[in-house]
Amino acid sequence: MTQSALALRRKFIRILSGGFLPTDLASLQRWQDAIVTSTLWQDSSFTIPAEDTDVLGGWQDRSGKVNDATQATTALKPTWVASAVNGKPGVLFDGTDDLLTIADDASIDFGTGSFTLAFAVSAINADDDLFEKRIGFANKQNTVSADRWRVGDGAATIELTWTSDTNNNTLMFVRDGTTYTVYRNNVVLDTDTGTAFDVTNANAATLCRVPSSGGFFDGYVMASLSFNDALDANSRLQLHDFLTARHF
Repeated sequence: MTQSALALRRKFIRILSGGFLPTDLASLQRWQDAIVTSTLWQDSSFTIPAEDTDVLGGWQDRSGKVNDATQATTALKPTWVASAVNGKPGVLFDGTDDLLTIADDASIDFGTGSFTLAFAVSAINADDDLFEKRIGFANKQNTVSADRWRVGDGAATIELTWTSDTNNNTLMFVRDGTTYTVYRNNVVLDTDTGTAFDVTNANAATLCRVPSSGGFFDGYVMASLSFNDALDANSRLQLHDFLTARHF
């Protein structure tokens, strides 16, 4: 797709989503977007552009926070597919060993504060892992799967679950103080109230795998975003509409 065609497409998407872009939200800390080819690279050093069906070793962050996702080992790299879902691009994770990592940074260490994780995905097996940041299996954790969300500190855990779904979905995971809520396509799936666990740690985050237990994601990821606050109802609706118009 030419740069002029990309510009027209972005303008059209912005119109469809009411002029909204994730960068309009000051709390945006990370945004991986499978459509923007200038952020997609075969290598983790961002020197070889990725084209259709190439392996993906670098997926740069669009938030301005430089929370880039990388993979240096060729066998563990996912694949960028130009026409993945309804003719739109996606990053295909094979459910076996594909994963990307994001270096630890204060912008994605949410501590005990509120935060939101958001995704546009098309899962093949809907119980595999999308995002994880923790120190070991029994300690601080913030683990998101396509059918559950587990947050804890080793001594206690909150886990929200729902029925698996292999359709095209937006997923949002919101912690607002001590309240945890999961949304699929902007509809509440589960909610719970408990401790505001401290999920800060020095480990890298992983996209599409939990290191201690496997759980590799099997399917397409079109977008993955992090915010350092609990998005309100209007912001969630805007983000859902934007992700749906852009990726599905």
